[in-house]
Amino acid sequence: MRVTRGTGRLLAVGLRADRELPAERLDVFGLIRGLEVQLLRGPDKGSPLHGYYRRRDGRPFIFVNSADSLRRQRLTAAHELGHHFLNDDDDVTIVDLAEPDDRDEEREAYAFARELLMPRRAVQEVGSERTIEDAVEAIVKRFDVSPQVATVRLVN
Repeated sequence: MRVTRGTGRLLAVGLRADRELPAERLDVFGLIRGLEVQLLRGPDKGSPLHGYYRRRDGRPFIFVNSADSLRRQRLTAAHELGHHFLNDDDDVTIVDLAEPDDRDEEREAYAFARELLMPRRAVQEVGSERTIEDAVEAIVKRFDVSPQVATVRLVN
C-alpha cells in the first residue's frame, strides 16, 4: 500500500466514527483488544524499542514496552495500531526505535496516533481562546498525553 500524506489522520477519523469513540481520554489498549489485535505489554528496560507491529499469516500483534511511561505506552500503542491500518501485507514486521526514521508510513502512523488520541475538533475546542501554555495543559489533562505530544498536536 502506498501511504500518502493525510492517510493516517483519515483512517483514525474513520475508526473513531465507526466505533463511535468519545472525544475524551481513549482506552487505546481496550480498543486494540476489541479490534482483535493481540496486545503484549512487557518490560524492555534500557532498550530504545518503544514497540513494534507484526502481522504473520494475517494475525496482527502489537508489542508495547511497559518500561516506558504510561503516556508513552499509550502513544506507542496508538502508533502501532496505525501501522495495522496503514499496512495491508499479510506478513510484515515494523519495529519502531526511539528515533523514528522519515518513512512516509512512520509519519502517517504518528498522525494516526495523534488523531486517535486527540481528535482535531476536540483539540481545537480545548485550545480556543487560551494561551498556548494553558491549552497544552488542558490537552494533557483531557486526553492523558505528554506535554510534548500535546504541543505537537496543538501546533499541527
